[in-house]
Amino acid sequence: MHSLTSTGRRSSVLASLVVVGLAARTIAAQDTAIILGAGRVGSWSTVGFVGNPGSGEVQVTIEPFSGPCPLVCVPPGAVLPAHSSVSLESLLASDEVATTFATFYLTASPASGSPTGAPVSVPNIGARLVDQTHPSRSVNVPVVLLSQLEAANPTALHFGGVTHGGFGQSNLVLGNIVRAASTNSDDLPVMIDLFDASGALLGTASLTVPYGGIALIGDVAGYISAVPVALGQLRVTRASGNALMWGILYTTDPSGAITATAGMPLSP
Repeated sequence: MHSLTSTGRRSSVLASLVVVGLAARTIAAQDTAIILGAGRVGSWSTVGFVGNPGSGEVQVTIEPFSGPCPLVCVPPGAVLPAHSSVSLESLLASDEVATTFATFYLTASPASGSPTGAPVSVPNIGARLVDQTHPSRSVNVPVVLLSQLEAANPTALHFGGVTHGGFGQSNLVLGNIVRAASTNSDDLPVMIDLFDASGALLGTASLTVPYGGIALIGDVAGYISAVPVALGQLRVTRASGNALMWGILYTTDPSGAITATAGMPLSP
């Protein structure tokens, strides 16, 4: 199945369950965690948790964009007392948010009444995309801090273990991430190169992800080449501009087991 899904469109090609934790640490004022490809797509929906590991109250908000909210928008959120948790699905309970397939931005900040500039702890975050028709299907999905991604500012992402044909199927999710200060609103043109296990180039594809948007390519190796692939590699290169990109590859093997690979290692 060859398909390309961008923001606002649906596809049934994504198969995943997510449980990811960001290690507890202290940040000044606030930071934002990026959950790429969350919400709902086809029969897949998002569940999980957000936990406050700190000893002080924290305000968390989650939205499919970053920065100031429009005048009539109240992003979903919750106040978390020390060492408490809330379900991710309760934060995504509104119809508009729950039915969106997007990059979600979860921001932690001092609760109302806290001293100006008070430090907060990065929440523990678990996010799952669960196939409601087969709830046992699962895979860990990376969550990354916006500050880390901005510091890395990757110009290329690399994914291993790519499969196609009788060897399995790999689905690629790419996001054009909104920067913290909205200093750049470039679209994200990328070149996607597919290599086989020997390093031979099998083909190249190009696409553009709009600012703040997301693209889902089902069976990405089949999208680029008709040759069966085992242990292939993808290289996603930012072709121009200064957009902030992030990506995750979901691979299903012939037994049905699913793995997720981030485009570069970013430790919390």
